[in-house]
Amino acid sequence: MAKPLDKFYGEILNPTLTDFKSEPEMLHRGFNAVAVVDSYSAHIFQELLTKKKDPFVEIGAPPQRGDDSKFRNELAKQDPNFRLLRDIAKANKHARLYQHSPKVNGSDDTQQKSLGWGEGGFGEGRYGGTPQLYVTDLDGKEHNLESLLDASLAFLNGIATKHNLL
Repeated sequence: MAKPLDKFYGEILNPTLTDFKSEPEMLHRGFNAVAVVDSYSAHIFQELLTKKKDPFVEIGAPPQRGDDSKFRNELAKQDPNFRLLRDIAKANKHARLYQHSPKVNGSDDTQQKSLGWGEGGFGEGRYGGTPQLYVTDLDGKEHNLESLLDASLAFLNGIATKHNLL
């Protein structure tokens, strides 16, 4: 049986993200935060099933038989930030990705860096060149992990709120 979504959110997701935000330069905290936000999507899937709803239809996808992996694929089609986060989670879990046109290659694509003024994306990450985690995608673009997590979480929270899951 899956942990109820409200308990997962309060007992697992929030504390993990709080830990990461307290030390956004720590690789192990970043890996954990990515895994937990990715897992949040699976918990949304299960919560919708528990409420006797078709998770795919509820997110505007065609009805289909599938598991949370297929659900994540549908979510990834709807949000580019979540797509990248999903691929990072898979890369971290499997060490290296070879199939399905991922946006990243492997677990080493997440690195700690200190970017100077004007080097990072506008509004991304923390100000002042402090060490933070960045993910380099296959196109060579760097993404601030904290900003990516925030955007993916907002996307998933929108789904959970829309369906009164929390």
